[in-house]
Amino acid sequence: MIRRSQNWLSKHFYLDNQVHFESRNLTLSVEEIYHCVQNEEILDYYKNKVLAMTCYLIDHTPL
Repeated sequence: MIRRSQNWLSKHFYLDNQVHFESRNLTLSVEEIYHCVQNEEILDYYKNKVLAMTCYLIDHTPL
C-alpha cells in the first residue's frame, strides 16, 4: 500500500496483518480483504491455519 501520509513509501501487509484506512476510519484484516481470492498462496494459508487450529484443539482437549 502506498499512502501520501507516509510520503508515498510502499508498505507491505501480510495475511495476518490489519490495515487501517484513515480516510474511512476503517480497519480490516488482510484476510478479510482477500476472502474471495483463490490462488495457491491463499489456499496454503488457509490449510496451514486449519492445521494449526486442529493441532491446538488436539493438544488442549481434555481426555
